Amino acid sequence: MDAAEAAKLRQSQIWAALFLYIEALVLIVFTAYLFWGFVSGQAKSVPAELGQVLLFFIAAISLERAAKAVLAGKRWGRSWSVFWQTAQIFLATQSVTGEGANWFIGGYLALSAIGALIPLFTPAAIANARREMNS
Repeated sequence: MDAAEAAKLRQSQIWAALFLYIEALVLIVFTAYLFWGFVSGQAKSVPAELGQVLLFFIAAISLERAAKAVLAGKRWGRSWSVFWQTAQIFLATQSVTGEGANWFIGGYLALSAIGALIPLFTPAAIANARREMNS
């Protein structure tokens, strides 16, 4: 890999990781909001609320670890990120339909997922993934 291609790959890794870190931060803030509802007695079902808090906390930590892995150039980080973003696009489509539709949430989910997927599929990132598969 020449220097120009390595620079392009690094740039795409940085952009992808930036989107993942932002998503992790948003999840941490949302987890704190859910936790506040839990400790302030607003929960209608304590086990369900606690489960939701733990689920969002684990997702935030997973996103942060994937962002670190993408920055380090590890294959699992890219694969996990692609999985997460496609799941997030599905959630975005479900957020804008039905009785409790919220275009702001659906728009954020879709735009952040697309924003994270674009740098994961740059020509430099794809060439690097092919090289890793063949070595």
